Parts: sequence; C-alpha cells; structure tokens
Amino acid sequence: MAIIPSDNWPLCATILCAGGSGKRMGGLSPKQFEPLGEDGLPPLVTALWALAELPMDSVVITHPAGQRERVEELLAPVPGSARRIFVTGGDTRQASVLNGLEALPRSTDAVFIHDAARPFASPELYRTLMARLLEQPELGGVVPCLAIVDTVKHHADKLLLGTMPRDGLALVQTPQLFPFGLILELHRHAAEHGIEVTDDAALLEERAGDAAKPRVGTVEGAQWNLKITRPADRVIASALLKGELV
Repeated sequence: MAIIPSDNWPLCATILCAGGSGKRMGGLSPKQFEPLGEDGLPPLVTALWALAELPMDSVVITHPAGQRERVEELLAPVPGSARRIFVTGGDTRQASVLNGLEALPRSTDAVFIHDAARPFASPELYRTLMARLLEQPELGGVVPCLAIVDTVKHHADKLLLGTMPRDGLALVQTPQLFPFGLILELHRHAAEHGIEVTDDAALLEERAGDAAKPRVGTVEGAQWNLKITRPADRVIASALLKGELV
C-alpha cells in the first residue's frame, strides 16, 4: 500500500483517551500517568510524541475529572503544532470519546481515536491507516488488526466448553480512523439509545447488515502496539523502552 504524503491529508484530528482510572493496574495513579520504568515517560506522553511529526489540526486529550492541570503539565514538553483541547472524560471510555468528538471543530474531516494506554503506536501506523482511507474513501473507518496465534476456547466455571476456529478472527488495536461526521453521528446515536460497545468500530458493525452502510477496512497492526492494562504489561513496556526486547 502506498503511503499518502502528509501534505495530502485532509483536515484531521486525534482523540487520545486518557480518562480511565487504571483500576486493573492496582496503583493509586491512573496507568496513563505513571512513568514506564525508572527513567521512562508516562504512556500518555509517549502516545502524544508519536503525533508530533504528523499533520494534525487538533489533538483532544480526555482526562479524569480534576486532572487537567496535571495533564497539561505532563504534556507541556511534547512538541507539535496541533491545537490541544483538554476534555474531562465520561464514566466510560465510550462517553469520553463522545465528549472528545463534541469538542472538535466541525470543519474536521477525519479523526483518529486512540487509547493513551497504547504508547507504542508509531507515526507509520497512523500513516498506513490514513493511506487506506484515502485510497478507499467509501469506507466508514479503518482499524489495525493482528492475526490470532493462540488457540481460542469457550470456557465457564473453570471448564472448557469448546474451541473456536481462528480463521476470520483478529485482535483489533487503536488508533482507529473514521470520517469525523460519521463517527460523531454514530456516537450520538449510541448515547441516545443506550448502545454500549468496547471499541469505536463496533458502532459501524451495528449497521453492517445494511448493504448501503459503510464498512470498516483493516490494515496490519503492530506487534509492539500493546495495551498497558495489567502490571505485567508495564514490565514488558519498560523492557521495550530499554531495548531489552527484540
């Protein structure tokens, strides 16, 4: 796939979701604010660095209530020409994304939605997503996916119930890229009708049965684009930053 030069990008923005409490990490501070290792940067800071060389018009950072000053201070050293918009997150990630979308200028053409807990998403991944959308503008979005290499089974009550075929299954990552007007409409609709999803692309899947509705395209995800969710993830991320994993 040819990578579209940055000067040919539409007016685009990124929403960095950093509004979670990080309860699964077991710490007192949200995981996106805690440095990775003794000399590492917080995941939110690392995630923003990846945007510095990309032609973003706006970057929205959703943050926990009462944490705006802390977030602004953390991000102050990160370069970049994009306008930074700080928005209080909602009770769920989905609500935080909607808050972020509502804060963006209506002139925005396309928006990346990314979890700050994935600090290793590279500028190249953003470019690959944009290239796919520009090559197929009829798509309703583009997401990075990884093939599943482990065996996947159903289980309940500590008993196996069966094995799922891996063909056609994938692990989906962020950032995910969407036409701005479409994803804003879908998030508003979901909020009004009580539709809950675990990622933004799922909002288009709700409409996938209608052939007239746009579909979501995929690109190859990145093996190192891990999501820092549990304490072991921090150990892996710290090793990555130190070059201890190859």
